[in-house]
Amino acid sequence: RSYRYILAFVQLGQTQPVLYVCAEQSPVDSAAEGRYQLRMISEALSEVLDVADRWGDLDTFSDQALRLGSQALGLQREQIVRLM
Repeated sequence: RSYRYILAFVQLGQTQPVLYVCAEQSPVDSAAEGRYQLRMISEALSEVLDVADRWGDLDTFSDQALRLGSQALGLQREQIVRLM
């Protein structure tokens, strides 16, 4: 897979991510739907949640990725520290 962006959720004090949200290039046969797939990856799942060109924009991707990861992990917004 070719990734445009990867957002990793790492618990405080840990070194390994527990969840990833990625913007990856869509396969050629589905690029008409959108150039990027929004995918969530954890130990238990790897699922494409949406396909759209907008996931190629860093701000759009990061806002949605933070929202999705927070919901999936049951976090409060104020517990998240954006490092970049």
